Amino acid sequence: MAKTVFEIGDRVYCQEHGIGTVVRTEFPDGGTGEVVEVDFDRIGVKLVSISYTQLKLASTANEHQSADEALDLRQCSERTFVTEEEENEHYMGTHWDMFFNEPKEAFKQLPEIVPQAIPMMGWASFQEPSPYHRNRKWPEAICLSWPRRELGVLVVIKPSEQFSALESFFPFVGKGVEHTITINRVQVWHSGVEAQISATLGSNLISFFDPLYIINRGNYSPLR
Repeated sequence: MAKTVFEIGDRVYCQEHGIGTVVRTEFPDGGTGEVVEVDFDRIGVKLVSISYTQLKLASTANEHQSADEALDLRQCSERTFVTEEEENEHYMGTHWDMFFNEPKEAFKQLPEIVPQAIPMMGWASFQEPSPYHRNRKWPEAICLSWPRRELGVLVVIKPSEQFSALESFFPFVGKGVEHTITINRVQVWHSGVEAQISATLGSNLISFFDPLYIINRGNYSPLR
């Protein structure tokens, strides 16, 4: 019987698919060409023939990325996060068009809202950042909610040493039906702290404004 190169549970690295965990090994038809089933962190489970694909053990200490993998992660991140073009630029207030004929009416309440607002939380508040965005320089911002995290308005503020600038202010509803989607593209708005997401839900393509982008962006991975 041929000896396996990898064992179940091994953490392995593939230049094309990144890091994953071996879940099964076999030799089809009793041959000598080992086929490994790997659960890749980025794309999920995939069968890999080690005769045709370079597969090697990842570092067991801290899964140190090779230069090729680091480049792959950076390129994937850059392809997924795209800054909107100037002719399609969004601006603060476009979120209110369906609620008010004149968005300025909503802004009159800001002096009362901001002092009472509380820090908003999202899914990523309890997760480690995705490796795709390691060393990525994000624009700093704070997301506040009023009067409750489940329902009300969100206020996005960019802090600085001189003053804090209001970047966005929009209605928000946190309750609803949860769905699992695959992210295809994140179109970052001009402010750098808001975005429109294009994704796949089942067999359907969808696009939506992401109200918690500033909180969850560090955990968005391409094709996940």
